[in-house]
Amino acid sequence: MISFKEIHKNKDWVLLTDIPKGGSFEFNNQMWKYNKHGTGICFTYKNYYVDMNRNMEDNPTTFDVYRIVDYLEHLGKDKIKSEDKLIGFDYKNVSEMFNQIETLGLIKLRKDLSGKIYEIVK
Repeated sequence: MISFKEIHKNKDWVLLTDIPKGGSFEFNNQMWKYNKHGTGICFTYKNYYVDMNRNMEDNPTTFDVYRIVDYLEHLGKDKIKSEDKLIGFDYKNVSEMFNQIETLGLIKLRKDLSGKIYEIVK
């Protein structure tokens, strides 16, 4: 999202009114495509996709837990590994999974934002 924001120096990152409906841009020597939908953007590269729809205006290091689950399921993953610990997930236990990851100090829940929005800890 940071690279996309550098290319599209728009002013409306909440409703995305001044972003073209679709297009492409280069990131890490790869051509990614994007499609705007409502107040979100879906980025695709080959068989990979990242769909973002929350808090893009302030902090592109935040994410909606359900978008991450969609992405991991799209990759065919049902577990993630962190510090030699396998953590299984699905929509039923997504809150538990992210609580475990937060306990490891990798992410933190943004209580100032509505919904289950986490931020990557640097």
